[in-house]
Amino acid sequence: MKLKARTSLAVLGRIVHPSKPLSIRGFHSRLFTINSSSKTPKVSAPLRILFCGSDEFSCESLRSLVAEKRSDPKGIASIDVLVRPGKKTGRGMKEIREVPLKKLAKELNLRIHERDTFTGWDLPKPNGETINLVVAVSFGLFVPPRILNSAEYGGINVHPSLLPQYRGSAPLHHTIMNGDTITGVSLQTLDPHKFDHGAILSQEGFPIPQSQTIKYQGLLDLVTPKAASLLVKGIRDRVFINPEPDQGLKLAHKIKPIDRFIDFEEGLSINVERKFRALGRLWCYTRTWWSGKNKKRTMFEDFEVVPMPKQTGVIPDQVLLTLPKWEYFCTRVYEDPTHPGSIIIPTVEQGVGLRVKHILVEGQVVGSAVDAMHRVSAFTKNPGDDKDLFMAVALTDMSEDSKQLVLRDGKGADYAARHLFIPKVLKINRARHIDPTPKNPSPLD
Repeated sequence: MKLKARTSLAVLGRIVHPSKPLSIRGFHSRLFTINSSSKTPKVSAPLRILFCGSDEFSCESLRSLVAEKRSDPKGIASIDVLVRPGKKTGRGMKEIREVPLKKLAKELNLRIHERDTFTGWDLPKPNGETINLVVAVSFGLFVPPRILNSAEYGGINVHPSLLPQYRGSAPLHHTIMNGDTITGVSLQTLDPHKFDHGAILSQEGFPIPQSQTIKYQGLLDLVTPKAASLLVKGIRDRVFINPEPDQGLKLAHKIKPIDRFIDFEEGLSINVERKFRALGRLWCYTRTWWSGKNKKRTMFEDFEVVPMPKQTGVIPDQVLLTLPKWEYFCTRVYEDPTHPGSIIIPTVEQGVGLRVKHILVEGQVVGSAVDAMHRVSAFTKNPGDDKDLFMAVALTDMSEDSKQLVLRDGKGADYAARHLFIPKVLKINRARHIDPTPKNPSPLD
């Protein structure tokens, strides 16, 4: 396959990196199930549960609890549901988007309570008796000590990771981004001071099918029924009675917009594709020929790991260009003739590239990656930096015979000189090569 080099990316400055998630790769050597309950059966009063949740993950757990109540009405006397109020959304913020759990609770004829804070609120008393167990599943609101102390058996939570790994609000995203092949679900007590720091009551670990290609929704579909099953079993075994203390190590921080930002300065790797599968579309800021100095958010709609064909030319895929004012880190971007409209970006892994088919520039419709690259003229260095530092994007001419790299802007050399701080025709004879040694072996070898 012969690829045609058409565009070049150049980075200026240094970017501030978000905290990197911690990996559990190699931590678990086998699959397992852990249950901290003793062999002696534990007995409790009939449970009056306050179920706190929000999304489809928590909906499955509520369905399972209701089914358990119907099969064992003496074990579970009642279930109340607590949700957070709906949020305004849509144009003009006129629509109210309710959480999925509220709709399900209505269908199941359960008592519903709406709160965005526990301040000034006490546990409900179904049939005149106080709630004695709080169950929180993907709730997003911290349950304070006052509420937990008001419930005889405190509170429990089901979490989609093998705690203490990936504590926090985004364990599934970090599982995919770290390339883990094993995941699991955990049942823990609700800690009165911190999220995901309770005693681990039970766990189940299992492999991730197609771990190198699975996306967030696929992983969510995998763990959701297992989490619901673990919760019901824990309720049935009364594992929340006299739990043993436990401590853990690692945090899966909440996903923020910066986590979807693409850092071109370090060079792309196949980790970008993992991040895409976990988070969806990724982005960076751009300037286009029609927007002038206004920054435009540019979204990469897809990434696919593909093999790079062997190149016979002497111009490297990555070079550092030193100019009087700036240093441009350039990465060649290729049009892919086997997929019209697509581009292939080389990665730091030898022989591996990332194919992008569609790119959306803010204010435009989703188009082919090639068309978008032709429209884009500059990438900003840092989404949190107002300084006029950016990554230049220009069409390139590759002169293999003279070993020269000629940069020119797609809308003319005059525009390039004004907005990209480069001469009208820039010939670089001294391009420092980037070390081609891959950081990791190619997964496609």
